[in-house]
Amino acid sequence: MVGRAIYDRAFLAAAGKPLAELASISGRTESDIMAERLRINGIEPTAQRIESLADALIRGYDDAREEMRRVGRALPGARATLAELAAETIGAHDVVRDLDECRDLLRRIGRSKTSATEADRQAG
Repeated sequence: MVGRAIYDRAFLAAAGKPLAELASISGRTESDIMAERLRINGIEPTAQRIESLADALIRGYDDAREEMRRVGRALPGARATLAELAAETIGAHDVVRDLDECRDLLRRIGRSKTSATEADRQAG
């Protein structure tokens, strides 16, 4: 699984130790998932550490672009969600409490994840 390998590398780069335990991700924001993964792996989830992990994830997805093109796939609804965020047709009151804080992060991670598969979709 490409995403897990990227997350493992990013976590090691940002936290200085391997990712040993995973947090539940269903229905949670990226920032909440990152904070929980730091916490359950024995690292205080400060704003600086969460930002460091986010930056490492973005670099990881950018660096793995070719691998994503070969084996990755966008999850159902990913493109529509990114389009809504880009158009700002959904407001913070309609989604989780920290959308404003993670909107840029979501856009950057989403673009990185989906841009690799976009070329394949257009070619097919």
